[in-house]
Amino acid sequence: MLYQYPQFSTNSRLAVTGGATKLSYLYAFYSSSEVNFNILYLVSSSLPKGYLALIAYALLYRIPIILNQNGTAYSSWSGYCTTLFNLRIAIPALFSDYIIFQSIFCRQAFLSHLPCSSTLKLKPFSILYNPISIQGNKLAFPLCNEQSTYTLVVAGSHHDNIRIVRAIEVLSLLSIQDSGPLFKLLIAGRIFFDLVQFIDFYYPELKNSISIFGPYTSNDLGTIYSPNSILLHLKPYDPCPTVPLEAMSYGVPVIASKSGGLPELVGSDSGVLIDSGFSDLYAVPPLYIDTCFPEITEVYPAASDILSAIRKISTCYSLYSAGAYHNSKKFDSSLWLSQHHSIFHNLLSGQYS
Repeated sequence: MLYQYPQFSTNSRLAVTGGATKLSYLYAFYSSSEVNFNILYLVSSSLPKGYLALIAYALLYRIPIILNQNGTAYSSWSGYCTTLFNLRIAIPALFSDYIIFQSIFCRQAFLSHLPCSSTLKLKPFSILYNPISIQGNKLAFPLCNEQSTYTLVVAGSHHDNIRIVRAIEVLSLLSIQDSGPLFKLLIAGRIFFDLVQFIDFYYPELKNSISIFGPYTSNDLGTIYSPNSILLHLKPYDPCPTVPLEAMSYGVPVIASKSGGLPELVGSDSGVLIDSGFSDLYAVPPLYIDTCFPEITEVYPAASDILSAIRKISTCYSLYSAGAYHNSKKFDSSLWLSQHHSIFHNLLSGQYS
């Protein structure tokens, strides 16, 4: 994306998803132009078409280049395309004047996976976690007692079907327990397989306990994160996901894989992180073969471990809910924007030259 600094724009923008989500916060303060700009701002996971030409133009006219760096590719995710994916990121990184990493994990993976790491290590950088808006959020106040009904939430873009399937497996285990609270499952976001047919075939007994919300925007978060919700964010190696941050801003505790950037985002008072059994964050994880979706080769938290985490949170939900909301405040977009203002000012004044 291209930003013209320091002009401001009050134009409203449509909600976006994925790596470009954070750009909507910049759009509220900075005008965007493909011709007349004095800062080139690129997001590694949402590089625009013709980004190489834009980099060449910026270099020709000595326009500062900022790269907002998300995660990198690794072999068990991208296979033979790993090097190609990482080279695509390395090019804007090499020519950038400043790099914003979305987590400490992002920087570690960046220096571990990309070529010319010795050169990239010298680049000026900041660690800026993804921003969220917490002003006016209606908290999912806990209504806890032994007969409470909890809603397990799976949200985001579900590119790997196992994220949803594992949550359904957990719900199935919870449905056969003899005592304790009742549980439902809400699935929100883009789904890339026939979920209704899957439920009808494999888990017909859970049809009345599963709700499918579908794609959503930030305006829907208050509906998705209702009282007594628990987010299941099961993707391993997630570098800096926004979904858990949004959930915590509504007082929703998080259960996630203890990998990637999640340990930096979710504290012990705001959820439970599950160790998937591999210690080297950059090695190829042990092969996971799912009977329904054999193409998945990443390690996801086991259903039994997720079940234990749910029971831990449900027994003292109020404490986890308060901790999640308190923790979310450090990701407020106002702080993120303030840090960007400083970076833009310093770049244009030549302090990073």
